[in-house]
Amino acid sequence: MAGGRTPGDGPSGSARATPSSSSRPNTTPPPAALTNAIDYLYEEWGGKPVGYVGYGIFGAVMAVQKLRAQAGPLRMADIGPQVALSLREDFVDFAEFRPQELHVAEVHGLVDELLAWARALGPLRGASRAAA
Repeated sequence: MAGGRTPGDGPSGSARATPSSSSRPNTTPPPAALTNAIDYLYEEWGGKPVGYVGYGIFGAVMAVQKLRAQAGPLRMADIGPQVALSLREDFVDFAEFRPQELHVAEVHGLVDELLAWARALGPLRGASRAAA
């Protein structure tokens, strides 16, 4: 376990929700905060697919690239292209979320792909737990 922590001792509800989830969609908050959460929840997130929804002036493309670089070493299956939301075009007054229709379809496609990968990776996660 990372840092001697036990599953379930994680940040506000994340660890409690993670074990029952078989996939992980990530939005991109400040990169350091998400990096810390990923490191903390290493055991719970290993062997699961991860997709990315970034938001920012340029869709958080650079933040997602950094997170993708972490996915493999953490045994996470990095899938598909990211959904890149623009603060200018997908938020009213930079605050109220109103995605373009294009992005709604992209999010649905990403979730469908996450679910398919989660089903496919299920036996691998089971074998890893049995070996531990």
